[in-house]
Amino acid sequence: MLRSIPKSIRLVRDAAADYGVGWLASRVAYEAVVHSGFHARRFPRRPWDEHELLRWLGSSVSPEPRAYADHRAAQRKRFFVGDRSLVAPVLRGLLGEPGIEVLRGEADRIVDGELTYFSSATASTLAVDGGWHANPFTGQRLPSEAHWTRVPVYSPVTGDIKYVWEPGRFGFAYTLARAYWATDDERFPEAFWRLAQSWVRDNPPNTGAHWKDGQEIALRLMAWCFALHAFDGALASTPERVAELAGAIGAQADRIDRAHTYAELQRNNHAISEGVGLWTVGLLFPELTSASRWREHGRAILTSEAVRQIAPDGSYIQNSTNYHRVMLHDYLWALALGKAAGDPLPASVADRVGCAADFLYALQDEATGCVPNYGNNDGALVLPLSTCAYEDFRPVVGAARNLAHGSRTYAAGPWDEEALWLLGPQALDAPQDGGSRTSLAARDGGYYALRGARGFGVVRCVSYSYRPGQADLLHVDLWHDGVNVACDAGTYRYYDEPPWNGGLGATAAHNTVEVGGADQMAHGPHFMWLRWAKARARPLACGEQGTIEVFQGEHDGYRRLDPPVTHRRSVLRAGDALWVVVDDLMGEGTQLAALQWLLSPADHTLDATGGQLRLDLFGGATVQWRTTGLASVRADVTCGDDSAAPRGWRSRYYGIRESALSLRVSGVASLPGRFVTVFVLDPEWQAELGQDKVTARGPSGAALELEIGPPSVTGTPLNALFVDGAGLRDQVRLEAT
Repeated sequence: MLRSIPKSIRLVRDAAADYGVGWLASRVAYEAVVHSGFHARRFPRRPWDEHELLRWLGSSVSPEPRAYADHRAAQRKRFFVGDRSLVAPVLRGLLGEPGIEVLRGEADRIVDGELTYFSSATASTLAVDGGWHANPFTGQRLPSEAHWTRVPVYSPVTGDIKYVWEPGRFGFAYTLARAYWATDDERFPEAFWRLAQSWVRDNPPNTGAHWKDGQEIALRLMAWCFALHAFDGALASTPERVAELAGAIGAQADRIDRAHTYAELQRNNHAISEGVGLWTVGLLFPELTSASRWREHGRAILTSEAVRQIAPDGSYIQNSTNYHRVMLHDYLWALALGKAAGDPLPASVADRVGCAADFLYALQDEATGCVPNYGNNDGALVLPLSTCAYEDFRPVVGAARNLAHGSRTYAAGPWDEEALWLLGPQALDAPQDGGSRTSLAARDGGYYALRGARGFGVVRCVSYSYRPGQADLLHVDLWHDGVNVACDAGTYRYYDEPPWNGGLGATAAHNTVEVGGADQMAHGPHFMWLRWAKARARPLACGEQGTIEVFQGEHDGYRRLDPPVTHRRSVLRAGDALWVVVDDLMGEGTQLAALQWLLSPADHTLDATGGQLRLDLFGGATVQWRTTGLASVRADVTCGDDSAAPRGWRSRYYGIRESALSLRVSGVASLPGRFVTVFVLDPEWQAELGQDKVTARGPSGAALELEIGPPSVTGTPLNALFVDGAGLRDQVRLEAT
């Protein structure tokens, strides 16, 4: 016990320094309240009332199902999805017969009881013992009769709670609704109502995992409200079912409203999602006694969090492209709903959402619509409103930019379906004006994109003002002709046994340099990183012709080591075929150092002594490297080897891992030390790496000459001259100022 005290003191000290004393005190107080049993008393477990709706209705409205249905028909607020008679023909035309059949097939599987998890794996959820409280892939189950405060998020016995939460979000309701409007098949609304009633029956108030998290409740409420509108008039939508669901909606909105503290402490999309849930119920169910309070509480949350969480440059506080999409989906829903109901959110919210959409557009691959799989990725797809793949961000970017700018970003395609549902048929008639993608320096969020005609690279360099998701400063993501050549490892799972309990968030899993066998920051409990690194970056340097540009930045995450080290990285793009990355480790003494490149899996040949990895990509791409100031240099490759895990693996979908090609170059650095890496993505180019020089020759007299000076406290000098195949000369010079 005594030996653990210093570690505990360090933990508290570091958490207070990074997160702030006020936040730490509030979080400790919250945990104390939870463990005291206060929430269990404030939100007691109980069965559903025989007339649950009566508990939440105002006295002037009858809870009798037929009378309640008549009242809603007379007083109903407008939903953002337009009239079925107008939208359905447009939907059918947009999908075409092949798209309708794909959608019908997805809905048929849901009717048969097969649900999709994290856009990747399917399972017959309710056929598993435990139903809504079980993981169908492992057979593990969470306690179904415990108060929600007593349900663990993870244990070796109960497993990962996210596998229980995923079907409880009711994402399948959107698929059933879309299929119903496209086909008029009455089996689809019947399937929704059957599953919704099953959920209500198995999840009485404040009991079990599905009441544990306000964000999960909010996402379920959004799906239920979408289904209520889409299935209005269906044979299965009886007054009795609508009244039962409305009562369950009231109970869940109350749970969000009175226990919002946890979401506030998260400082992330939890708060936004809960705000959307309250805003939605408050607007769409004005007959409920607390509707006005819920509406105004939701409005206050959404208004304040937009400015707090979305930076002026459009970057998002959670340091994650997928959570960026979650945030956009939340705000798209909230803005569209407010506009339809005649109660819009402030213009400041729409302005920030527009910036956030433009930011993602700048990071998007032209050919595939994908963005780097950067940061934590929990598989969330809040609004599955198109037939596009999970990795394709065109649906959300197109809809959000349409809302913000009144124009279509892309040529017509299946990604337009999301805008159709959220903004109406008129959104598809807007003029196309996406604008060309250019290089990006989003200094607020610390994202830097260097973009050519056939690809782009993204570098992350930021001093964190909010908790980091991963220890990945100066990670480089590289794309060429639609292929993610140098990629992020993703997340895999939040809750699992080592090495899969967050192992892909470590420094060693990313395309950056690991020093002293340590992460760039200290790993704390759960999702916490401590002793946040500070970083700085020079402005992007670009040649006058735009064919060559350079990023240079550094971080101090290894200054805590003995001896301390500063890592500086320079990234140069020359045309579309060449990328040069220079990693300088500055300090005195010696340190272990290792550079990893996680690459798209491909056949490969490694020549470790010659410093070259040849990939079967683009007809023979190569990765070449040279070290300076390193002894005992070793280079090796692994791909999908369990004995080396988590190295050599990546995850593009939550819970699914796949092999990736990991090149690791390591040695003992006599500081200052240097790694130089050259990506040659066109087989017509040849590169040579000298001591402080890189030269390359390409077709039609194209050439690159790069001179690299010694690193100093004020920067690493670079002088690059590039000549393209048309004889156009371009130059960039960086001085150590």
